[in-house]
Formats: sequence, C-alpha cells, structure tokens
Amino acid sequence: MINKRIKIETEDLGEETVAEVVATITDPRKMIGPEVLFSENAARDEAAKLEERKGNIEFHVIGNSLTQKVSKQTMLWLIGLQNVFSHQLPRMPKDYITRLVFDPKHCTLALIKENRPIGGICFRMFAAQGFTEIVFCAVTSNEQVKGYGTHMMNHLKDYHVKNNVLHFLTFADEFAIGYFKKQGFSKDIQLSRSVYQGYIKDYEGATLMGCELNPNIVYTEFTAVIRRQKEIIKKLIERKQSEIRKVHPGLTCFRDGVREIPIESIPGIREAGWKGPATPSRSSRSPTHEQQQDPECLHSMLKTLLCNVGQESCCCLAVSSSCRPK
Repeated sequence: MINKRIKIETEDLGEETVAEVVATITDPRKMIGPEVLFSENAARDEAAKLEERKGNIEFHVIGNSLTQKVSKQTMLWLIGLQNVFSHQLPRMPKDYITRLVFDPKHCTLALIKENRPIGGICFRMFAAQGFTEIVFCAVTSNEQVKGYGTHMMNHLKDYHVKNNVLHFLTFADEFAIGYFKKQGFSKDIQLSRSVYQGYIKDYEGATLMGCELNPNIVYTEFTAVIRRQKEIIKKLIERKQSEIRKVHPGLTCFRDGVREIPIESIPGIREAGWKGPATPSRSSRSPTHEQQQDPECLHSMLKTLLCNVGQESCCCLAVSSSCRPK
C-alpha cells in the first residue's frame, strides 16, 4: 500500500518537472541571491571538501608494520600524528599515545596539509567482530573550525564501508561527546555487548558511544546530496504555491439568477487542495467521508486557508454543501 502511494505521488509530480527543477538549481545563471555563494546552511565539511578538490589537503590511511618495510614518509607522518594527539589530548599519557599510534594492529587516517599531519583518527579494526574502535581523534588547534573533523570522519566511514565493517565504537570524554553526536554517534549502542566486550579498551570518566554505518551511503558526498534534495523540494513547493496563488475572477453566475452552484465548480477550489465527498460504501461510512460532507469542517478549512495567505481578519464564512448569493 505504501509503495503504491509513493508511486502515485511520483507519477503526479512528473519526471519532466523534477528534471526541470534540477536543471534550474544546477545552473548558476538561474540562481541568484546570497545563498548561492554564502549560504548560512552550508554543510560543515563544505570548505574542507573544496580544499581537498584543490589538492590543499589529503587523506591517507597509514600504520606501522612488523612484516613489511615502512616508508620514511609514513614514519614521519606517524611521529607528527603522535605530536598532534599529545597536544590535543593532554589527559592521555604520551607514552600510551605513542604505543598505540605505532602499534601494528592500529591504523590512523591522517589528514595531511603541506606534507605534514594536522589531524587524524587512530583506530583498530576488528573485522571478524564487525566493528572498529576509534581510539584517538583530533585536529591541531590552529586548524579547527574549518570542517576538517567532519570531513575526516566521513572519509573514515567510507573506508569502512568499502571494508564491510559497519560499526564504530569509541569512549568519548565530556569534551568530545558533542563532536561525536554531530557525526552520528549515539549512547544507544546497536551492537550486542558480547560482540565487543573484552575487545575494546575502557576509559575512566568516558562515555561509550557507537555509530552504525549504512553501506548504501557515500558519506563524503552525503551532506551535498541532502542539501541538493532540500533545494529540489523547496523549488517544487515554490512551483506548487505559484500555481495555487493564481487569482481567479469573481463568480458572476449569481447575477444571472443562479441560486446555487456545486462547490467543486468554484475556480481554484480543487487546486487549493479541496476534495469532494467520496461515495460511501454500504458497509461503513468512514470519519473522513463524514468530515468531507460536514459544512462546519469545510468552513474551518477555508477559514484556516484564508488566515494562512495573509488575511488579517477572517470574517464569518457562510459555507454549506452548496454556495448561495447573499
């Protein structure tokens, strides 16, 4: 039933209409106003994505290894990440940070700018258990509030979707809870406790948070897709409203002696959303049908409509099942 309803609504909308709206919002010559360049609702990671496209920043998953040679560049980046984590996470013992960053079982998603790490997420993947523990997450202080943290987490999500590991767990202190909530983490853990108990490290004074990934989402493009969908819906609403706002000429039939006319014959009444009473079945008369036939209900609906379109005073509107002249 739901699928049928969605199909009908889509068919009513029309593919050509949607295509026309998409063409409009993607054409800079047809879009004007402050939102085009300086949208207040721009996604947090928009600036970071632009920097990545320009080549100003890069993301690399790196780690130490005991079985194969590690490049000098990787070692320098790991040392830099150790310093970033130590400065931004002063409550963590430096030797503990060093041990995990250089532990071959841990990897780090490194945010590189001008060939030096300015942020990163250190994690350990438990592929057999289907989850990853995020151990450290930080961006150097002078590079914060630029959307790097959000974009970095989205890269990590895409990396895990490709590896079919769809759960994150982390212990967040009071200062990090807000950040992780913005990234889709919750205190409501979707994994069974038996899946991760004994695998992850417990931290005193921290809150366990989790995030479940959707394999059908490209997270680095997610905010852009959502914003585009909002723009399409907004334009479709504007088009529909412009149709409803059409001014129709007044009724002249009453001058010719006509005493009453069907409600549905009033120009624009159907376009405004009014639906005539359906034929009731023999077995039952639904509340919806009764409401559609009730003059008081129709009176209330039309009065609300008048108020919504900016009428300062909504006078008494005498409406019955048919319209009559004064």
